[in-house]
Amino acid sequence: MKKILITGGEGFLATSFIKEFLKQNLEVICLINPKSKIENKNLSVVKCDIRDKNKLEKIIKKFSIDTIFHFASLLSVNGEKNPPLAWD
Repeated sequence: MKKILITGGEGFLATSFIKEFLKQNLEVICLINPKSKIENKNLSVVKCDIRDKNKLEKIIKKFSIDTIFHFASLLSVNGEKNPPLAWD
């Protein structure tokens, strides 16, 4: 099974991709900000600051990641602090 790492897993675009990948029965590892509190029973949620190169490399090796989709950013949708997640 293909393993996909999604950075910025709480963002609008990322959650849309996650939803589609889960429909395709792909294994999704969602990388989120360490301060986040989201959980989803259908995917692995990992808290990591993407600026932490060592931890990021360990996560990639641990999960044997095949593909990375990078959506992490400091921007929000319409200035919202907690935009709705596509899988909710």
